[in-house]
Amino acid sequence: MSLSCRPDRLRFRRAQRSRGFSLLELMIVIVIVAITATVVTQALPPAGRQALAQQADQLAAALDGARALSRTQEMPVTFKLNVQGFEFQGLRAHDPGQGPQQWLVPGISLASCDGPFRPFQVGPEPFINRQCLVLSLEDQRAWLQSDGVGPFEVLNVPPTGARP
Repeated sequence: MSLSCRPDRLRFRRAQRSRGFSLLELMIVIVIVAITATVVTQALPPAGRQALAQQADQLAAALDGARALSRTQEMPVTFKLNVQGFEFQGLRAHDPGQGPQQWLVPGISLASCDGPFRPFQVGPEPFINRQCLVLSLEDQRAWLQSDGVGPFEVLNVPPTGARP
């Protein structure tokens, strides 16, 4: 008789042990998930910062491209702002980058490092005036700078002499 009772006791003890997770196990999992979420969130750049960086890179490439076209065609090209973005006046209709170009995201603004934006020529002269521009999106900033000889470079900190 004792043999027949023993298997029932084992089944009962196994059922008690496999009822679910303990509170400690659940708390450990929640802490691991919270730490992982925090690390991932901190590793990703904010969407505004990423959009501004992309716009700064695109604008630097567009300025350098328009400058090169202006020099090869020996035609003056002027960089100007418009309602939705920017444009290069003086490029021919079939030239790349000709016509108005929109900002990648609405809300981007452009100014000179020393005050309001003023249109400027990007060529055809091999030397242009030193240029410093600041792109803004909400509380984010990116700076573009050229010494007048080299290409435009994107900076994440204000260049010397620029207003932050």
